[in-house]
Amino acid sequence: MIEPTSSPRPKGKAPFTVRYEQTTALHTSQFVLNAGPEEVMIDCSSGLIREGQGDEGVLPIHTRLALPWSTARQLADLMLQVIMQQEMGSERGGPRTAQLPRMESSRG
Repeated sequence: MIEPTSSPRPKGKAPFTVRYEQTTALHTSQFVLNAGPEEVMIDCSSGLIREGQGDEGVLPIHTRLALPWSTARQLADLMLQVIMQQEMGSERGGPRTAQLPRMESSRG
């Protein structure tokens, strides 16, 4: 469950509501990462499929994400934070609730 944080809003930050354009979740257990000078591409797959009698497998990609480097860094930091919180919560036996990330302006 994702809920907005209840901390005071910094000046100049407008409130917002998260609206899901799709509510379908696709399981991802395999990733292919490619990095270019301006972005990181993340190809997501549910897993390797063996086709026919040969040993060669196919990794079907169901989702492709293109992230600018700053967003990729933010995603990596948030994922690490959530993983650490989950590990701490499971050690304490309590459920964890995800929070929305801080929204930063990309204006210079």
